[in-house]
Order: sequence, then structure tokens, then C-alpha cells
Amino acid sequence: MQNSNPEEPRLRDTFKEDFRRKDLFQTLRSEFNELTQYFLTDKRKAELERMSVIKRYFYLFWWLLKTLFLRLTPLRRVLVLIGVVMIGTSGNVVVNDVVFFSNNGHIFGGLILLYVLMLELKDKLLAKTELQEGKAVQKALMPDSNPEIPGWDVYMNSIPANDVGGDLIDYFKIDDFRYAVILGDISGKGLGAALMMSKLQSTIRALYSHFTEPAELIQAVNKIFCRDSLPHQFASLVYVEINAGEDKLKIVNAGHIPPLIIDGKEIHSLAKGGIAIGLSPISKYEAMEVSLEVGSELVVYSDGVTETMNEHHAQFGEERLKRFLSSYAPLTPSDQVGKILYNLNVFKGDAPIHDDISIMILKKNDSAGKR
Repeated sequence: MQNSNPEEPRLRDTFKEDFRRKDLFQTLRSEFNELTQYFLTDKRKAELERMSVIKRYFYLFWWLLKTLFLRLTPLRRVLVLIGVVMIGTSGNVVVNDVVFFSNNGHIFGGLILLYVLMLELKDKLLAKTELQEGKAVQKALMPDSNPEIPGWDVYMNSIPANDVGGDLIDYFKIDDFRYAVILGDISGKGLGAALMMSKLQSTIRALYSHFTEPAELIQAVNKIFCRDSLPHQFASLVYVEINAGEDKLKIVNAGHIPPLIIDGKEIHSLAKGGIAIGLSPISKYEAMEVSLEVGSELVVYSDGVTETMNEHHAQFGEERLKRFLSSYAPLTPSDQVGKILYNLNVFKGDAPIHDDISIMILKKNDSAGKR
């Protein structure tokens, strides 16, 4: 039979390519791990750890099947039940070595299960399409290049754990001499966090021109975020204001991991800032001033960097990050970020990314640009 649509690959060729893949077993293991991470509660995971191997896998598959079954719509649960019963009761009724009755229900039962699978796949593809559209919108809102600020080399990058992310990286020009760079982290992840991230970004961009001091801007942003966000949702944020050509930075930290200062191979953390945005409408914030010599750096990152886990559930950690940053200090910010991301990928191995990963490095250079 000829392929009616020349744009569609032939099934035979598709299957050939699938079986030629060398990572089939690795992918199977990775997806099974993701399945257990998503559907099993921490309590059940702890229970499994205390069981023997055989009992563990028996309960594991039972809990997964039960959870998947209960996640179906009522109609689909009924169809699955009918399909399983028809498969289980199929066969021949023999009386005196004569087939008295033949039940081919396994065929219809299999077709029913296949139909339910197609319905679930349809839902997944629709959701995937919507997420891809959301990802395109989110990408359009993000900076399409890194900032060019006289006297500074700046590089920022963000990798979402899912199709869309809840980390915010942004920059804009305040006036002829002042620039702002931002790194934030919305609580949670996925589509909900991504929507709130867009809300936070648009609020900052709408208000920044009305304030001369970064702390006042963040206080105003916090009030709006408290008013408009969901209960128990918050955002940590580091807002950095840069004067072109100068060595001073104004930094407002709203509940985020303290940024790091790298001076040669010496690394130290800045003081903690105020509480996260969205927790209290009366929160007050203060800007700290930091001066960097030529070659010194400010590093801001999300907790997705240090909390990246490998297959043994060990975290990348702050100390490991500091060691890499110290050894890569002579490199440009873009090369440093590339090296850090490479080492993160090597460390986690086949383990999935559980949280968005964002990092931003500002390095003072000796170029002119003062007023």
C-alpha cells in the first residue's frame, strides 16, 4: 500500500528507526522513574524502601495502576473495566471435548482498551500543543540576546524543567545610563508558575520608569503581586541596577539565594535580603551597594542549580558550584555558564531535571563608558 500522505513517514521505516535506537533501555528506565516520581507520594515512596524486592515491585505496579485508573474520566474508567473483563473472560467453553461456546471477547476488549489509549493520547497531544504555544509566548517575552552594558560583560541563561518554566531572567534599559538585570524564581513549576512569572515580568516592566530607587520599585511590585497572585504563591527575586561604565551595583534581594561575589579566586556571599515577593503586602526592601574591581563578578542563580540531583538523589550543592566558579573565573561569563551547565548535566546523568535552572553572571571589564 502506498503512503497516501507523502509528508508522513512509512510505518515500516518508523519502526526500523525505533528499534535501531541505542538508548531504548535507557529511555524506558528514565520514563519509568519519571512515572514513579509523578504518581507516588513521598509516604508511599518511603513505604517501598522498607519492603523486600519482590513485595516492593508488586506494590509499586499496583499503586501505579490504581493511580492511573483513578485519574481517568468516569467514562474511560468504565470502558477500561469492560475491556479488562472481556479479555479476562474470553475463551472456549468445552463440553465432552466439544466446543460448546466460543467467546472472542479478548478482541473487542483489546479494541476498547486501544480506544481509551487513543483518547488519552489525544488529550496529551492537545495539552502538548497548548504548552508549546505557551513556550513560544514565554520565549518571545524573554530577552532575545544578552545585554550590552558599557563597562560590563553580562550573560544569562535559563533552562526550564518542563516545557514552560517559572524562572524569570530579564533586562531593560532604564535611561541613557542605567540598566536593570533581573533573575527571579516563582514557587512551583510548570504552566502555573510560568503564568505568574509573566505577570511578575510585566508588572516590573510597567512600573520601573515610575521609580528612581530599586527598593521602592520592588515594594510596589510586591504589593501588586500580593493582590493578584494565588494564595501561598510567592517569588524570590534579585534586581540589579547598573550604571554604565561605573563599578557600583545597586542590588535588591527579595527572598532569593544570596548572590555570590567572585574576586579572583575568592568567593563570598552577599548578605540576605528581604522576604520573598507575594508573602506580605507591607514588606520593606533595601538596596545594597556593591563595588566590583575589573575582573570581579557577581553571580546570581536559582536553587535549581544547587538542587540538581543525580540518580542517587545527591544534590549538586553550593560548595561544588563555588569550586567550579572559582576554577572558571578567568573565562568570560558566557563560557563560565556553559561550563557550569555542562558539569550539571554530567553530574545528574540520566536523572530528570526537577526544577528550572537559571544563572546570571555580571563581570566588570575595563572598557570606557562613564558619564
